[in-house]
Amino acid sequence: MEEMGRVLAGVGSGEVEPARVYHEFAKLDGVRFPAPVGRFPGLVKRVRGLREVKLPSGRDVAHLLKGGLAEIIVRRRSRREYGPGGVRLEELAALLHFSVGIWGSKYGYLLRPYPSAGALQPVEVYPVIGDVDGVEPGIYHYDPSSSSLKLLRAGDWRGELMRIALDQEHVGEAPLDLVLTVVYARTRWKYGIRAYRYVHLDTGFAAQNIYLVAEALGLGTCAVGAFYDDDLSDLLGIDGWNEFPMLIMPVGRRR
Repeated sequence: MEEMGRVLAGVGSGEVEPARVYHEFAKLDGVRFPAPVGRFPGLVKRVRGLREVKLPSGRDVAHLLKGGLAEIIVRRRSRREYGPGGVRLEELAALLHFSVGIWGSKYGYLLRPYPSAGALQPVEVYPVIGDVDGVEPGIYHYDPSSSSLKLLRAGDWRGELMRIALDQEHVGEAPLDLVLTVVYARTRWKYGIRAYRYVHLDTGFAAQNIYLVAEALGLGTCAVGAFYDDDLSDLLGIDGWNEFPMLIMPVGRRR
């Protein structure tokens, strides 16, 4: 409540944009999921009575996607059950490099595997490691500029992360969890109030990369968006305001 009062006071003074009010109100801390309201609009939008152009089937055009990409996209699933064994260090490296790593620069901006508003790339990744070969269990920050992991907190924190994620068991059972945050201040610096839309898009692009790379590696993952925001920020050691958590992605061997 103290934090909410500060946010509302900031709106009144013009120092805080309305999107941040929504961000605070949407936290799960002390809030129950609302019951569905209104009429369900259906899973697919169908517009009838118009001229229709039939498209070739996915099978017929799969050959256009090179390097087995079509197979990976079709195979991709949100996987909550994992096979035995941990994750190898080289698999973790590939997962990070090909999802959010740095591959060069152009015009003073970094080249990374996901599109980003203004090339500002606000997404940060915090691997919560329980069973990765050759890596001490702990909470790490991925530094793409040096292709390294920086240890923030030693120990196996997967049980605490599971609690924060509303006791979703696959979060605690996976040998590895990737927590995605955004440095909101990085995008807000250029885009102001519009930044709140953009950081969600950026996170989605990065998360889909993680899905596809995991699938190509024989791993499984699942995007988890239900968690206690403030508890997760505290666990990672971030302020929850200029940088805040967006997703938890458990990673394990695909069954």
